[in-house]
Amino acid sequence: MFHHVTQVHKDLAPTEVWSFAVNGTYHRGTGVSAPIVVEEGETIDFTITNGMEKSMKVDLPHSLDFHSAEVNPGTRYSDLAPGKSMSYKFVAKHPGVFMYHCATQPVLMHTGAGMVGMMIVKPKGLPAVDKELWITQQEYYIGKPGGDADMAKLNAKKPDVITFNGYANQYKDNPISVRKDEKVRMYVLNAGPSIWSAFHVIGTVFDRTVVEGQVGHDAQTINLAPSQGGWVEFTLDEDGTYPFVTHGFGDMVKGALGVLATPNAPKAAGHG
Repeated sequence: MFHHVTQVHKDLAPTEVWSFAVNGTYHRGTGVSAPIVVEEGETIDFTITNGMEKSMKVDLPHSLDFHSAEVNPGTRYSDLAPGKSMSYKFVAKHPGVFMYHCATQPVLMHTGAGMVGMMIVKPKGLPAVDKELWITQQEYYIGKPGGDADMAKLNAKKPDVITFNGYANQYKDNPISVRKDEKVRMYVLNAGPSIWSAFHVIGTVFDRTVVEGQVGHDAQTINLAPSQGGWVEFTLDEDGTYPFVTHGFGDMVKGALGVLATPNAPKAAGHG
C-alpha cells in the first residue's frame, strides 16, 4: 500500500490516491493498482505491508479483501496499523476476474480513494491468444486540490472522473496497438465503487465472453456491476481505430474511453 498525489484527468486538480503495489510494480502518475495474475489451482503466498517505507506516507490503518479467496474475513481482512504486515496463503480455486480492495471502514472512502485492484485467475488450459490486455474501470471523486476524495460526492454517486486504468482518456490520446485478424483477449474489472459498466468495443462483436463464471458468445456488450469482472475475446476484421467504452455514455464522457488501433489504420477513422 502506498500513498501518492496524482492527476487522474488532465483538466482537473490532482487528488490524493492510495494504491497497491504488486511485487514491486507501481503505476505512479495514475490512480490504478497493479493486477495480480495467477493460474487456477495455484497457492497464493501473500504478504501485505501497510507502508513499507516512510516515503510511502501511510498514516492510516488499511486491509485487503480478496474476492478470489475462501478465508475467514474476520482474521484475514482485519485492519493493519501503519508499518505492520500480515502473511497467509490461499488456493486460487476459482477462475475469473476478481476484485481486491481495502475493507477498512469507511469502506466507501477507502475504495473511493483508489484502494482497489484486479486479480486474474486464469483457468487451467486457457488457450493462448495473440494479445492480452487488462482494463480496470474506476471512479474518482475530486475534493480539494491534492486532498482526499470528496465524501459528499461519494455518497451521492457523482464521480468527477471515470477511467480505464487510472487516468481519463489515456488510451484515446495514446491508442493501444493491435493487429488486424489477431485474436485479442481483454480482461475487464469494474472496480467501482458505485457505478455500473457496460463494456463495449466499437466495430467488433465479442466472439466469446466469460463473466462471473458464465460463458457467452456473439455479444455486443458485457454488463458489470461494481466488483464484477470477466474477459472478452475478439478479432478485428479491418485495419482501423476501434474505440472501447462504457456504453453508459453519461459515464463515458467522464473519461472511460480508449482506442485500439492497427498499424495501418486510416488517419480519419475512429470515434471520440
